[in-house]
Amino acid sequence: MALVSPGVQVSVVDESFYTPAEPGTTPMIFVATAQDKTNAAGTGTAPGTTVATAGTPYLLTSQRDLADTFGDPIFKSDSNNNMIHGGNFINNGFKLHNHS
Repeated sequence: MALVSPGVQVSVVDESFYTPAEPGTTPMIFVATAQDKTNAAGTGTAPGTTVATAGTPYLLTSQRDLADTFGDPIFKSDSNNNMIHGGNFINNGFKLHNHS
């Protein structure tokens, strides 16, 4: 495509490069979460957090599916309301075990 003005010629060239996903590739993630959490909409219990569904695999296709199934993540804060990060064991989804 070329745009032409008096004394100026502009060419637009799309050099985008996208790597197609391999067909049939599905990532697997493991979620550790609290029991009986509220779903993302706040209207009930997230189905992936009940005792009856513990250990059940789910096929999720979006971040919204993840939040609807396992609830919104909960990150704790300290007494000054600063978020506690870095794999702290009390944060939802970051469960550390001492195997000593």
